[in-house]
Amino acid sequence: QGIMSDAEQYLLRKWHLTLKPSSKMVTSAAVGSSYTAGEKIGDYTYQQDFPVLSHTINNAGSIAKSFESTTQKMWKAFWGNAGSKAAKTLGRPRLSGLISRSVQPLFEFQCARWPAQITYLNKLDILQRKMVSSAFGLRRSPAETTEQYHRRCSRIAAPRIECPWSRVWCKRMKTWTDHIGRHADLWPARVSSFQKSEWLQTRRIQCGSLSFLAGATH
Repeated sequence: QGIMSDAEQYLLRKWHLTLKPSSKMVTSAAVGSSYTAGEKIGDYTYQQDFPVLSHTINNAGSIAKSFESTTQKMWKAFWGNAGSKAAKTLGRPRLSGLISRSVQPLFEFQCARWPAQITYLNKLDILQRKMVSSAFGLRRSPAETTEQYHRRCSRIAAPRIECPWSRVWCKRMKTWTDHIGRHADLWPARVSSFQKSEWLQTRRIQCGSLSFLAGATH
């Protein structure tokens, strides 16, 4: 409570800013915390998923909530551009380019700080193919099963995708890692290197992961 009060006073003194009641939220690492989501801590509310600057930080390190809200924004941008009625007259190459220009930036803004995970990389590529095939207006044939239809959509969409979004994600993550590596004195670099790789490997084993190179650390 004292730290939060100090932060409020600093904002008021330094920038003449005050926090709205709806903005008074706080979170902490899930490990060792006795608080539950929605619990009141003075004037503040404890959050499991903490919104900050258009990002969502989960107290256990999960990207599920952030990924979900990002894909919702991506679909909204899709239906307002490549998926709109006005875009139906565009050819397939132009539709693919429109998706890259209108939808991909929303994802790129978020993904640099997400740890790449095979499950979510696959989900992202599936999402990309769905958007491309939907923009192309592919419809299911009465003779097709649902599985056959999805396979056909993926087969038609894949050649029109110049760069899978999973590859974009990995590239963005590497670019961000290289960036903070060049500025080791700034807080993002300090936070990212607070625990060494050996600690992460030990935590994975303690959390029951089948591999010390991947898995949960909380």
